[in-house]
Amino acid sequence: MALLYLCSLVLRVIRVIIFTPKAITNTLEKRAHKNGMQSLTYGLSAVAAGDIKAASYYTKRATKLLKDDYGLVSLLSGLTARLKGDEKVAETSFKSLLKRDETSFLGIRGLLQTALDRGDDRYARVLARQAFETNPKQAWIIKTLYDLEVKHKDYEAAYPLLQKGVSAGVFSKDEARTHEAAMDLIDDNAAQAFKTAPHFTPACLAVLKTWKTEGKRRKSLNLIKKKWAMSPHPDLISAWISWAPKKAQDNAQRMMAWVEDLQRLNQGSASSNLYVAEVALRYDLNAQAKRFLQLAIEIKPTMRAYQLMAQLDSRSGWQDLISKGSHDAAWVCTITGRIYETWRGLTEAGHFNTVEWMYPDDRKIDYSTRASGQSFFLTDSKAA
Repeated sequence: MALLYLCSLVLRVIRVIIFTPKAITNTLEKRAHKNGMQSLTYGLSAVAAGDIKAASYYTKRATKLLKDDYGLVSLLSGLTARLKGDEKVAETSFKSLLKRDETSFLGIRGLLQTALDRGDDRYARVLARQAFETNPKQAWIIKTLYDLEVKHKDYEAAYPLLQKGVSAGVFSKDEARTHEAAMDLIDDNAAQAFKTAPHFTPACLAVLKTWKTEGKRRKSLNLIKKKWAMSPHPDLISAWISWAPKKAQDNAQRMMAWVEDLQRLNQGSASSNLYVAEVALRYDLNAQAKRFLQLAIEIKPTMRAYQLMAQLDSRSGWQDLISKGSHDAAWVCTITGRIYETWRGLTEAGHFNTVEWMYPDDRKIDYSTRASGQSFFLTDSKAA
């Protein structure tokens, strides 16, 4: 009996000696994994908040505690490096994600954003095309690739992305049509641009020049009246004057009567009255010019209106008001706010179809990230 008890005791001691270290190791590994995943979560949250100090701390902690991280530590490391502006480490971390099928897309996205940050559009374009091949319905990929294609003036590649963008919610149907029309205008195809987007001001102005050479008077006048009622533009009134009846060509009063027919279509517009006043001044009809300038100033006092009033009446203090007036309507890039003399499809900064006829003071900056599809995983390190 004593022998059996002794054997049992020996076996228990042996079991403790053999299995206890393994149990302790398993416990420690589970605790380390739990703490590592917690650090990973906190680290990603710190990246989202732009907290460089916290992101760096949790990145080091997660790297130390996690062994089988499925590439998540590399992701956190890359995002943290990007937040700190360390492009070399960020690129190395994102490239390591390409080794796993389940994280390769995250790697491409990280590399893509890093390339965009440093202005390497050629490499970004290659990566965007790779991302599009694997995820052709992702809104942010479509928008990013589209922007890069038009920036490189590859409109043939950009064109099919418009319809995909409409389906993905990147563009409205109206936006897609105006972008398509802008491409047509860049190719000097005014007729096709107008057919695609008959409401698009640049297309209307371009097709009016074509119609003038073709002698299409009725179509031209109808279009001018329609566009004037929506958004007056100096080129519209010039085209209107070019189609004036012969009896008005050499008669100032008859020409003004012809021009006032256009003004009546949009009497509530400051620009409508201002442009008609300029025509009156051209024909030395000062009294009529002053009347229309007063109407323009009542609606929206602009620098140009005050300047013309000062020319007509230098003793009434109009000169002092010029600097207080708002900017006149112009071709304005809605992204940068830069003013251009004429419409252009692609700006120096690479913005496509962002130049609109408007009052510069009315420009609204859209801070939405819906179109670009950015998320906290790609926080802008420069902004942070």
